[in-house]
Amino acid sequence: KDHALHIDFISAAANLRAINYRIGTADSLQIKKIAGNIIPAIATTTAVASGLLCLELYKIAQNMEVSRFRNYFLNLALPFITSSEPAAPVYTHCGNQNFTVWDAIEIDGRNANMSIRELMDHIRKKMNCEVEMLNHGKSILFSDFHPNHKKQKRLGMCVQDVLREVNATGWNERNNANINSAAGPQWVEILVSGVDAIS
Repeated sequence: KDHALHIDFISAAANLRAINYRIGTADSLQIKKIAGNIIPAIATTTAVASGLLCLELYKIAQNMEVSRFRNYFLNLALPFITSSEPAAPVYTHCGNQNFTVWDAIEIDGRNANMSIRELMDHIRKKMNCEVEMLNHGKSILFSDFHPNHKKQKRLGMCVQDVLREVNATGWNERNNANINSAAGPQWVEILVSGVDAIS
């Protein structure tokens, strides 16, 4: 049910945003009408997407062939729904190997003292390409565009110490324990040069 207080809040927020972007404002009755049309559409689309996702999960549970899986495209306003076989991933050629966005390189991280330089050398030897950037989540561990003094400092630092340094804000003992134990993999994203996209 649309309570007056809720509509007043939505009207105020929507009109403030409209003013910020220099678009027309609307009164409470118009906003109540618009909001009344949006909620069923969101609920219906969510229900359809959830149902289609469950169909695909059944296929995974039954170990079906990849050719049985589907990508779905739908627009309930038309109404329009269609499906297609999933496209093959784009391969990237690096050194003498091909990779997709789904591939990972596993590096034994039990050596707690592995430095950024050692990690980059390992990747360089394994993939035969130059490392330009190392990221962990939203944090940059190493990058070619860092100032030279920062690059030299980071190259000599242990990977764990760099992780602690770049994540200093909000770092807690739980993060510390995860890095110091074999609780799970630490994902590091790598940007390299000398790669070509192939289909």
